[in-house]
Amino acid sequence: MASTEEEARERAAKSHWVALESNPVSLSKFAHSIGASEEFAFSDAWGLDEEMLSFQPQPVLAVIFLFPTSKCCRDDSAKVVKTEDVWFMKQLVGNACGTVAVVHALANNRDTITLKEDSVLNKFLIETKDKSPLDRGIGFGEAKGIEAVAEQVATDATENQTAAPAADDSIDCHFIAFTRVGENLYELDGRYEGPIDHGKTTAETFLKDAVAVIQKNFIAKNPEENFFSVLTLGPPRED
Repeated sequence: MASTEEEARERAAKSHWVALESNPVSLSKFAHSIGASEEFAFSDAWGLDEEMLSFQPQPVLAVIFLFPTSKCCRDDSAKVVKTEDVWFMKQLVGNACGTVAVVHALANNRDTITLKEDSVLNKFLIETKDKSPLDRGIGFGEAKGIEAVAEQVATDATENQTAAPAADDSIDCHFIAFTRVGENLYELDGRYEGPIDHGKTTAETFLKDAVAVIQKNFIAKNPEENFFSVLTLGPPRED
């Protein structure tokens, strides 16, 4: 007979959420609805060269990257680390990579981004504070409040540019997050067992350093692929 933990993991792995769209309005609405301060929001990157990156609202606290999974495989040589300094969880729920990426971005910037005390995200982070990445992933699959917000945002026809897919649709794309914790740049991809350490960075060079990783490890390896999306988390972009 499967143990309680094994049963919980199987339940999470069998569940699927409606996928979020790579849309700054939708991702910002999701972040705010689960508890993040509206003093911060997601913005599209208009380009990845140094001049275009200079237009991103500063400071940039995290980068969200969307890429096609059929073209960009897991890198089993990646430097996955075990560190309590970085909040990380495994993704077990199908099609929840967008929600996982946003949670990774917010959870690792709580020293700057205020979370509402009674919000579903703050409660989840408190409940999973001392748990392993796997147990956090299991708990995430049971976080009905976060799931409800994700579904509401993903199916809102007024905010999204495309029709929402079914929860169990096969989606050929994947969201990951990059953020700075301490003096290091980390890639947070729920498919791995832990965060990927990309070395030293600073608050001033974080965006440039994260984009350099994206260009080297993803875009340069797929020069004919155009289906990439980069968003930054920082102050709201002024109209």
